[in-house]
Amino acid sequence: TGASSITNAATTTSNLLEVTNGTLIIHSGSVANNGTGKLLATTGGTLDLQNVTVTDAAGATVQVDTSSFLDLATATITGGTITDAGLFDSTGTSAINNAAITIASTGTLESTSGTLTIDPSTINNSGTLLATGNSTLVLNSNTVTNTGTGVVQIDSGSTLDLATATITGGTITDAGL
Repeated sequence: TGASSITNAATTTSNLLEVTNGTLIIHSGSVANNGTGKLLATTGGTLDLQNVTVTDAAGATVQVDTSSFLDLATATITGGTITDAGLFDSTGTSAINNAAITIASTGTLESTSGTLTIDPSTINNSGTLLATGNSTLVLNSNTVTNTGTGVVQIDSGSTLDLATATITGGTITDAGL
């Protein structure tokens, strides 16, 4: 809770690194999310990953609960599982690599400025996958499966770059490039 930060550190967890009803900024350095470790933003908390590389083991999770936030600012998440029921926001040049991504009906995964590259991953989307704010969302060798209310949305001035990608089901709303 409250405002906390970890700066220029090599952080390792195989348990739970959680932000609850506050803000945790991890700036520079790296996070090794081992075993069944979990990075969790919950109860209105904000996990702000700035200029950091997160490496998830196969059983590790990055989770954003309803009414919570993850800010990916010029950062990379590689591997594991990403579960988004809140707001997962990307700025700068950021990437998600080789992760299984689930966006719940309450969740939004968005690129708001710069470029977010998702390379190769599976995306199960019941919420919103969004390019907005003159950003670029690159889906490289991905399969996006929209179910229920799943939407892929490209706002005016933004770009969706599909590179050997497949989008199935749901709704695609394109006001961008």
